[in-house]
Amino acid sequence: MWLDRAADGGPVCAQLTVKRDAITDAYRQLKNNPGRALQIADKQLAQPNNAHLQIRVLILKARSLFELKHYSQCLCFIHELPHKLQSEQGLCLTKGRALQALGRLPEALDIFRQLYDRYATGPKDAKIYGMALVRALQKDGRPAKLDEGLEILKQLRKRTANNKDNTPCHDKQIELALARLLQQLGGKDNLQTALAILTRLRERVAGQPHIPCHDKEIELSLGRHLQVMGGKDNLQAAL
Repeated sequence: MWLDRAADGGPVCAQLTVKRDAITDAYRQLKNNPGRALQIADKQLAQPNNAHLQIRVLILKARSLFELKHYSQCLCFIHELPHKLQSEQGLCLTKGRALQALGRLPEALDIFRQLYDRYATGPKDAKIYGMALVRALQKDGRPAKLDEGLEILKQLRKRTANNKDNTPCHDKQIELALARLLQQLGGKDNLQTALAILTRLRERVAGQPHIPCHDKEIELSLGRHLQVMGGKDNLQAAL
């Protein structure tokens, strides 16, 4: 259902503001309360919306179903939409994630590659689609796929580090993803490089070396990595 904008900024515009705020609030609830987000999406879909809001609500419903782990239902919902809407980037991304969750990895990889190749023009989209593709490549796990993922992460890192090669960037998620992929690749050099990345992240947050930081994700990643590396000293440090 569609809603035209009012040219005079009257009641219709006020109604749009209320709807926009409700949708924004629902997006905030996706992780912690996806059931509530789904209720809001269904309510909004039953009401008139302009084209922009309608797309946001469709993505909201698809993502809510995904967060609820209703992966097949998520795919069915997307497939029932008109073909033009199915090609919208946010819906394609959610479709790829649902396919991956269902174990349909080749189909998911095709979608993530298309999104990355076509739309990774700005830094935000490059990170979103690049990280999704890397996670799927890691799920595949074959050496060639891991090497492909490594190159993507190196490009994301370079882009964030002012186009400097082999330079740490300020994006924690990119640095963590790079460390984890190097850990998965294995080998002494890769494991040492991953350790250096995780140690640097910890020092950056803690403000000084050799002490724990308050970032749980970094601490857990470092502890797991030390366990993977093995050896008495590393295992002791991981405790």
